[in-house]
Amino acid sequence: MKTVKLTTALLFVSLRLTSASAMEMHVEGDKLIVTGPLSGFELTQFGSALTPSVTTVVFYNSRGGDYSAGVNLAHEIRRRNLTTVALGYCDSSCANAFLGGIERRLANAKSFVAFHGSYDSYSRTTLAHIGEMRRFYDEMTGGKVSDDLVQMWLRKPRAGMIYFYKHQTYSCNGDEPKRPSGCEKLPPRAIDQGVITSLDDVEANLR
Repeated sequence: MKTVKLTTALLFVSLRLTSASAMEMHVEGDKLIVTGPLSGFELTQFGSALTPSVTTVVFYNSRGGDYSAGVNLAHEIRRRNLTTVALGYCDSSCANAFLGGIERRLANAKSFVAFHGSYDSYSRTTLAHIGEMRRFYDEMTGGKVSDDLVQMWLRKPRAGMIYFYKHQTYSCNGDEPKRPSGCEKLPPRAIDQGVITSLDDVEANLR
């Protein structure tokens, strides 16, 4: 399996993560490293943080956040023809933003992206955006993602998700004692569903 070299300052980013209320962004060479939750101000941050040298957005350990922010960021990443990489975990709206990459990779076998639906203030599943989201996933994956799979994750309870690793997909409802390893395994693979475009590893230098 081919390994793609990725030089980052992720340790520096993690030290800067002093607030849980906003996503942090930092440019290292041709990489924009982003971590933390999406709060809704990402497009402004994104435009301010980008430099002409940036070709890749690396999502590093984000639990998601604002629904619209993830979708809007995905469209902006796609408009700029950037590549995306998920390093560690990239959940919910982070996974939506990740799909914006023209090329999309998981950094290693332990990294994943995880999808679920949108929710009201009481953590109840809302289907208000289901048509919009089905079109979004179809567009971002070039029509590869199964609509049945999309509808499955859109109807998950808030703690439930569909997890995509490089070689394994899990369906969790959120009440399993071990997530995602203790959840149901699904046959669809990330690369076949257009969630990622390559199985190449990405070597991250944390020094």
